[in-house]
Amino acid sequence: MRKLLSKKLLRRLLPLLLLLLLLALPTTALADATPVDEDENLAVVTPADDEFIDDEVIDDENVDDETVTPVQPDATVPDKADNKADDAADNTEIAPLPDTMEVWLFDYDINANRRTEVIPVNLSLGGQHLPSDVPAMAISGRTLVPVRLISENLQAQVVWEKSTNTVTITQDGQTIVLTIGSNVALINGVETPVPDNVSVSLVTHEQIARTMVPVRFVSENLGATVNYQQAERNVDIIPPVVEEPEDEEPAPEPPGIDDDGSLYRRVVIDAGHGGKDPGTNGGALIEKDITLAVALLVQDLLQDADYEVIMSRTEDEYPELMERAKLTQEYDAPIFVSIHCNAAENIASANGIETYIAPADASDADLAAYLQAALINATGANDRGVKESRLVVLTQNPAPACLVELGFMTNPAECAKLGDEDYQQLLAQAIADGIDNYFADYAEGLIAPISAADTAEKDAEKDAEDDLEDE
Repeated sequence: MRKLLSKKLLRRLLPLLLLLLLLALPTTALADATPVDEDENLAVVTPADDEFIDDEVIDDENVDDETVTPVQPDATVPDKADNKADDAADNTEIAPLPDTMEVWLFDYDINANRRTEVIPVNLSLGGQHLPSDVPAMAISGRTLVPVRLISENLQAQVVWEKSTNTVTITQDGQTIVLTIGSNVALINGVETPVPDNVSVSLVTHEQIARTMVPVRFVSENLGATVNYQQAERNVDIIPPVVEEPEDEEPAPEPPGIDDDGSLYRRVVIDAGHGGKDPGTNGGALIEKDITLAVALLVQDLLQDADYEVIMSRTEDEYPELMERAKLTQEYDAPIFVSIHCNAAENIASANGIETYIAPADASDADLAAYLQAALINATGANDRGVKESRLVVLTQNPAPACLVELGFMTNPAECAKLGDEDYQQLLAQAIADGIDNYFADYAEGLIAPISAADTAEKDAEKDAEDDLEDE
């Protein structure tokens, strides 16, 4: 009888004991049990020691775990995202590279992203570190780099054509057309295989996507050379050497200044993009239309204030970038203002106004401060500040020059504002006010006088690349 009672008691207590045992198990045992889709491939690619690096394309893309939608790189800004070049300031302290990193590589055979482990690589230009939100990386003995980063630092223009998934790079009469997913490029119209069958690829790292290209293929076709530094895991791109003239001539006087040092009341206004180059878009709105609309309003406001205004375009046409930059010299105008809209497809929340200047140019910075302050005060928009970029209309311009980005067309709310006529009038008034305040303070001696020394570096670059047609 006692044995029977013990068995019954044991059967009743057994479920309770099992429950207590399960509760006592450590929860950390499940920590690594992340499910992986059946179709997902994890590719670990380790290049051989003797083929550490070489060469692959994107831009700001909207990327999720299944699809990648290419977007158009804007030809006038270094990178269309919140991370444009803000992090490029300190070249003396470079963070150590991890041994490997995981990226998403878009596989056009399966029309989905493929998770891939790669070896990150540092990138430099003439020995100067080039930071990038998506690092250069070694894959199968080839080094892939962001196409915009390389091209713009070699003074080339990048244009994305969404309908054909192509990236066109132009520099000094040389044209390279790369197609996403293809291992054949067009160089000046001639089909040319990409080395080792490497295809132009979309690569995503930490939610940011870039078009990646083989570094040697693109850089050497743009006149540069590539130096692989194995020990440092660094690829140094060496720009073509420009021979200095034997007899240096004194730097020409900057345009638009009379014998007394006063500025002529004359301004060049450049409506970005136009004609064959639509710029970015936001639904039915196209950047080239918005920039022209605002530029024409600025023209009217400045003319009402007794300024002479030189327009780079007044209709839907595309003046070459060097033609735009030369307008200040041609018309003896003291300042140049280029008007653009921004984009960041991979960060839809990106918003605000920013102004670009040539690197380390004090005269550009003076003008930019007035424009940026006037635009922020008038609109209340997010102040993204003044940033530097080696754009043709800036670096090849002998006068103080700025490029204003009026807002993000990839942000639905900001795009709607940019298409509103009243908001366009507000932006135009702010630009005109910034220009007028600049002229007034310059006349009062509150701004350092523009001198030949201020524009000497720009002029040297201009002479070295005077036949550059596109950027």
